[in-house]
Amino acid sequence: MSKHKKQKKKDPVFFWKITSGVLLIAFIISTYFALIPKEQKTVEAKISQACTDSDVQKAIEFINQNFVRPGTKASLINYSEENVCWILTEYKGNHIPVILKQRNVLVLPYNVIDIEETKRKLEEQKKKMEKNIPKTEKPEVKLFIMSFCPYGRQAAEAMINVYRLLKDKADIKVHYVIYPSDYYKGREEQYCIDSYCAMHGLKELKENLREICIAKLYGWDAYWSYMEKQLKSCDYNNIETCWKTVAQEVGIDIAKIEECVKVNATAYLKEEYELNKKYGVTASPTLFINNVTYRGQRTPEAFKQAICIGFINPPKECSQKLSQTSSVSTGKCG
Repeated sequence: MSKHKKQKKKDPVFFWKITSGVLLIAFIISTYFALIPKEQKTVEAKISQACTDSDVQKAIEFINQNFVRPGTKASLINYSEENVCWILTEYKGNHIPVILKQRNVLVLPYNVIDIEETKRKLEEQKKKMEKNIPKTEKPEVKLFIMSFCPYGRQAAEAMINVYRLLKDKADIKVHYVIYPSDYYKGREEQYCIDSYCAMHGLKELKENLREICIAKLYGWDAYWSYMEKQLKSCDYNNIETCWKTVAQEVGIDIAKIEECVKVNATAYLKEEYELNKKYGVTASPTLFINNVTYRGQRTPEAFKQAICIGFINPPKECSQKLSQTSSVSTGKCG
């Protein structure tokens, strides 16, 4: 992989003009990193005098902890202009510029983030959750997603190892965001089964149902085994065939799931829709812990910590540290 040398001084306006194609096509960072297939790349950062090793490392860590998909990394190459640290992000072969100003403010296209202020706010959110989440012997966890909302998929991916760690201690379930057909007048054939619809169309609605059937017929261990592979291998375009391959790999009978969907579609969608109404759910992802809405980061470790707050007596598993790699914590569908 090629390295990028330190650039000569340029007019900042010109700099943004020449990168505008990348910005518009490849980057509003929350969406862009969310949709790129997993692939970890490593590029050695070239450090100029305007940025110290610590400055660039902080930017790398902040981006990888808050903007990219779990299991992936963005690589950074830096070049500077006077007192501004220009950083070129490389992810899946695309070059995306960001700026580190005053060694603490990360300037992304369309966004300015104060790194320390963001960390402070996240800590405040954690303390607020500690006060708000009631404690029970066995916390109830409900994650509402749409099967093809990129943010919902990220949240599900982050929950996999949390479930495996706490499955015998907490009641962790996934539910689906369902809309009434009133939202899709004249388009019911593309979005709905009977009176129940999915934001991303029939393919999503059918996959929601398949996942519901897998959980009901095979249990949550099988559900998460299926989800782990489906999230890596399948997308909206190939799901009608891809899900079958994944199901076979984890020992799920395809015909059994298809029959379950055929027989129970309306009943199961109604169950999910009624649950949506009960909890006021309209967006994916939405996470409840002991009936309190979670508003923190979407990392395995953050999810685990929040759930562990809900225990009267936290089990030893709560002391086990999980990955902190995450996606953007604010993106939602709906």
